[in-house]
Amino acid sequence: MAFEKGKVRKNNVLLEAIDFAIDTALSWEGTYPKVDKGDYIVIIENDFEGETTPVLVSRRYTSPENHEEAAEIALDAYNERKGYRGGSSVRVVRVDAVMK
Repeated sequence: MAFEKGKVRKNNVLLEAIDFAIDTALSWEGTYPKVDKGDYIVIIENDFEGETTPVLVSRRYTSPENHEEAAEIALDAYNERKGYRGGSSVRVVRVDAVMK
């Protein structure tokens, strides 16, 4: 999976801009956790629906170890949420690691 990698400071993350967060059940319900170091913001692009979706992958709930794991977790949850079985029209375009 090819995507851009970056970093973002936790104070620069706007939770109101996040479409959904991954919780312990890899779902998108509930309140968003406070963003902190070790979290990831994953940007998913869906050509089929013409949308870009920012997803918060929290270290407290899913423990991603790197950009690639965060991308995989977010993409799986996005596809589950939309009822997709994967495909080339849905992809991760950027993953930012949250820093202090």
